[in-house]
Amino acid sequence: MSQAAVKSNSPKNFWRTGTVWLVVGLVSLLLVACGDAATPIPPTATPSFQQKFRQDNNPDLFYTMNFPEGWTRAAVDATSVVYTSPTDANLKIGLVSKSIVKLKPDDQSLLQVRTTQVKNANPGTREDPGGGGTLNLLDTTVSVNRLSYSSNNNDLIQYIAQVNNVKAERGYLLFGISTAKDSSIYQPLYFDSFRSFTSSAPEVARGESGVADPTVLVANAGGKIRPVNAREVRGQYLKMVEWQSPPLNVNVKQPTLSGTFPLDYDWRLRPFPTPAQPALYLTSPIVDNNANQAVIQIAIFKDAFKSATPSADDWRAFYSPTLNTLAAQYVQSFGTSIQPLEVTQAGPLYRVPFTARNTKGEVGSRGFILFGHSGTHGILGVISISPGSAAKQNLVDGFDRDFQTIISSLKVNY
Repeated sequence: MSQAAVKSNSPKNFWRTGTVWLVVGLVSLLLVACGDAATPIPPTATPSFQQKFRQDNNPDLFYTMNFPEGWTRAAVDATSVVYTSPTDANLKIGLVSKSIVKLKPDDQSLLQVRTTQVKNANPGTREDPGGGGTLNLLDTTVSVNRLSYSSNNNDLIQYIAQVNNVKAERGYLLFGISTAKDSSIYQPLYFDSFRSFTSSAPEVARGESGVADPTVLVANAGGKIRPVNAREVRGQYLKMVEWQSPPLNVNVKQPTLSGTFPLDYDWRLRPFPTPAQPALYLTSPIVDNNANQAVIQIAIFKDAFKSATPSADDWRAFYSPTLNTLAAQYVQSFGTSIQPLEVTQAGPLYRVPFTARNTKGEVGSRGFILFGHSGTHGILGVISISPGSAAKQNLVDGFDRDFQTIISSLKVNY
């Protein structure tokens, strides 16, 4: 017998070897008894929505809504658009916008048409009215229906809701589609997008005959800022001219705004920050990566002050609730991370700069909120600057100075 064999069979080595095998055996028994519990299972991956939302202003279909950055917009037809995820073609957010004469608040015709289309295309579709819960928008609450169906070997869930702008006689259908297995993950994303929806459709004024007033239709069509005289104001960045707006509330033919405005900006009538507030919506020429360099919104608050010389308390009573509304609904549309909104006095105005970033720290927009007055009437002005221009401090400073010139010049005429 070899020396190595004698050494391996010695009592000392026997107990050492036996102990090792005993431990191995016990561990094996425990693994068998516990089944799969001893094998670590990697967690199921869930999509990350830490990306920036992007605001889409669509003047053709009369809406503004946020959708995830990177999702592509495609027109389905003259009344519909769909935003699709770049990573999964089953993930979609869509909108239908249609004029409906003498629209009633409870109209559900667009929802019914959509439901019928899905059922006809996908036999066996199950409809769950109100199954998606409710959606709280700016001034209304709507019920969300849930459709379950199979298409192209995929089990899908579709959330649909109809929103009506009665005064504009325009109905909207909002919908979101996901795979059934991931519907609980994507529903919050879709609802966040839906909540950002705002109708920009102008009101339809009808006479006693029920026919739309043609002068109202012309005013709502908008146009470009063009000078009313030869006077020009050369700002730090903008070229500005004297201009007077049409009536911001075309139904009552008032108020109008006169003063200094940016030359060649497009103007439209669009309520802001609530549907009841008459306002102007101005957009710059498209120069920044196929986006408007700046968007300006100017709203009028009739008799916001008791006198034409407001006190500090009067100013706080005016800007505080409006600022809260803007912070919660408007500024956050550019990014969820927002610097504190601090109010400072800037000459005759009260000024609030803002920067909105996504969770990666990328700037969605920079801008300024200004509060002014004309007599007893309050004026709210908001300018939002595109990400490309917001990266250039000289442009931001130029917009800041020129926007103060614009708001300071305004006269409200009732």
